[in-house]
Amino acid sequence: MVLEEPVRDVCQRLILQRGSTLSTDTVKMLKMWGVPEVQVVSDDECAEAASDAGTIDPAIVAQGEEEVNALFRYTATRNPLVLELKKLAVLRKARKRTDGRPDDPNTE
Repeated sequence: MVLEEPVRDVCQRLILQRGSTLSTDTVKMLKMWGVPEVQVVSDDECAEAASDAGTIDPAIVAQGEEEVNALFRYTATRNPLVLELKKLAVLRKARKRTDGRPDDPNTE
């Protein structure tokens, strides 16, 4: 994910520039600085997932949504990052079912 806006701390000091790529370590650092959320732009995977959405059987997508909603039941669902993660998780589950691949992450 890439930052859409610069990230600043409570004193308005720049932490990360606009366009910076977020990694696991970067997210940990932002948490240590007390940054609750950031604005990100869609990447190629998000665009690919959005284009795949129209080709998957809606019943399979609905089934994936039920499963993902159960997994995300304790998260802040208004957070744009969480919404994007949920959407990608639903489409990943639906694609796996459409391709006939197992849904168990331990079998990949």
